[in-house]
Amino acid sequence: MCATGREMSARSTFGMSSPEDNFKIPKRALARLFAKCRSQFTPFSLTFLLSLIAFTSFLSRADDKPSGIYQDIDVRVSIDTIKALRDDKGKKREAAEKLVMARPGDFNPPVLYQLSSVLFEQGKKDEALFWFYAGQLRGRIDANICADKSARGAIDALNQKFGPLINQYSRTNLSVVTNTTERVLVWEEKTPCNYDRRWINLQGMNAATGNADSVLSAPQNQWEAIRKRARDQYASEFHEALAKYLKRQH
Repeated sequence: MCATGREMSARSTFGMSSPEDNFKIPKRALARLFAKCRSQFTPFSLTFLLSLIAFTSFLSRADDKPSGIYQDIDVRVSIDTIKALRDDKGKKREAAEKLVMARPGDFNPPVLYQLSSVLFEQGKKDEALFWFYAGQLRGRIDANICADKSARGAIDALNQKFGPLINQYSRTNLSVVTNTTERVLVWEEKTPCNYDRRWINLQGMNAATGNADSVLSAPQNQWEAIRKRARDQYASEFHEALAKYLKRQH
């Protein structure tokens, strides 16, 4: 009934169609839900549940201060930037756009996804494609660094929320997609990461249930290797998905 993780990853490279992302569950209620249902869920279904609420909960966390080991994870700048891109108009939004594009390494993946959406609305579809893929790849790396596997559902949620229009556009512009993917791979390798990669931990089950004994991330001396593996896998899955798509068209 459910696609495998690899199948979902391959599809998400082109963007993903999705249900509406309208879930707003307070942290305490979410914690009670997990406490009650943890024994009844498989790891995959828990991750899927998290993917449905992750992006909305990320935005709502500006006023929901994390506790314990999570309190040092500061996502306020990224949340404020997302809100500026999403809600502000005119010069304020334009200033936010320019800031993110000038200093993309300072912002976590949800900001890049939101930037992509804004650019697409403006008709700048090729630029939107680039920042969607940039956010997707950086998001995958952050998910792989995160020790809480349930938090990986946050990337699925972002793909589901922002992917449909990108998906529609990419299917009719395969040469642009291929070129953009190669550019994003180079961009990710060369662009420093100045934001807190642990943002994604706030989307996981451990943070929701207040598990203060959990390890947050893989050892930092492994992060560069994780980045490289993620880029290699992203490239491989893209070409695999492209080949399958072209085969279906003939």
